[in-house]
Amino acid sequence: MAKKRITKTELLYFIALGLFLIVQLLSSTLLSALIDFTILRLICFFTVVTLLTLKLIIDNNHKHLWIYLLVLVLFLIVGLRATNIRDLLILGFLTLEARNIEFRKIVKVDVALIGMVLLITCLLFFMGAYNSVDTSTVRAGDLTKRLSLGFGWTTYAPNYFMSFVIGVIFLKPKRKYKWILITCAALINYILYIATDTKAAYYETFVLLIIVIFMDIFKIRLTKYKIVRIVLPLVYVLCGAFAIWISLNFTNSNPIMRAINEFTTYRLSLAHHALEVYSVGLWGNPVEWITGSAVGWNAYFYVDSSYIQILIQYGILVYAYVIILFTILIRHYVYRNENAFLACLIIIAVHSITDPQLFNLAYNPFLLSLGLVLKEWKSTTDIIRCRQYQRVKNIKVPRGVI
Repeated sequence: MAKKRITKTELLYFIALGLFLIVQLLSSTLLSALIDFTILRLICFFTVVTLLTLKLIIDNNHKHLWIYLLVLVLFLIVGLRATNIRDLLILGFLTLEARNIEFRKIVKVDVALIGMVLLITCLLFFMGAYNSVDTSTVRAGDLTKRLSLGFGWTTYAPNYFMSFVIGVIFLKPKRKYKWILITCAALINYILYIATDTKAAYYETFVLLIIVIFMDIFKIRLTKYKIVRIVLPLVYVLCGAFAIWISLNFTNSNPIMRAINEFTTYRLSLAHHALEVYSVGLWGNPVEWITGSAVGWNAYFYVDSSYIQILIQYGILVYAYVIILFTILIRHYVYRNENAFLACLIIIAVHSITDPQLFNLAYNPFLLSLGLVLKEWKSTTDIIRCRQYQRVKNIKVPRGVI
């Protein structure tokens, strides 16, 4: 079977997406301490916008265009109040122009770039290229050495690798390569944990690999249970509600909350403080996060929870958009029995309670899945209706047919 040729519109989109992701990824490495990315980001912004505008002009498919334009306008309005309008505008534009691009190809580009940047950055680190600006640290409690591996923070490499693993699982590699990839992923995950001492990404990636193994060996189908089909689409709603509730109600006088706060390296108290400082509105706030190894603890101000960060910085409307998007995305995969990828989406939801990667395209290409959601909405609804009819008529259909 002949391979499909890449179209002009696809080429324009992937050049724009690739350029934006490369700049985002490289700016999180120690290259940002050696090279001024300000001009590079500006060039990237105008180049990406030009390429996507060209794609929009020559594109003939304008189905659901008004929905994408609403999302773009939402990001533009929020961006005018936020401090990173260029990144938000590009995210909105990439979402708009992804409507007629096969989503699988988007994930392929993301996985390839993350893998390439991870490999090259780690190699340069061990070759001593970043010795003059290395941000490796020592944990105060037990003097554990935490290597940066060439990234701005010690947590970046493990989180990028978790995103890489999730992308590979989504792409569903051929069965003959599956066990080799799982073994390699488990080994690399452990090495990253030893090098960086980043626990959350390590344990979540490890759990994800175990789930994939069990599902493959025992042919587990979680979605055959009605309660699972009801609860799973609500996982982002529930995780977001929990993050907001516990952050709002945090108090040091509660021993359980105090223990959670200490276990998460004071992320809970920082989120609580941020909710006291900033009001939550429709359009967000122009927040200036204060981070860096040179910043003292009293001056440090950053919220790691994705849910709280989106709510404070980008407002209720963007928060609602992200939650609804991922809720519908899970619904889509629940009724297609994509158990392994459902596990990935659940891991992302739980991980986002304490980590800020949910609304970051460099980590999470599924932010561009609006096109997939709209394209597959009718077929997913048809599957649901068909199954309801089967239950009413007591019709048994062989596994895998629907």
